Amino acid sequence: MPQFSGHWYSGRAARLVFVEAALVGVALWINGQNARGWRELAALVAAAACVPAALYLADLYDPQVMRQ
Repeated sequence: MPQFSGHWYSGRAARLVFVEAALVGVALWINGQNARGWRELAALVAAAACVPAALYLADLYDPQVMRQ
């Protein structure tokens, strides 16, 4: 089990984080091409950062919670 920032994570949780980060990155790349300036692009990045933060705060990366 990998350790990050003092917490142990299962391989399943690490794969989940990686896949979600890849999906958010693809969405940013697609929508970023249509951005009309750096402010709109910064707003997209800030909104995309809220997704993993909300999942982390809801403990959805915890293997016990994922099983339920």
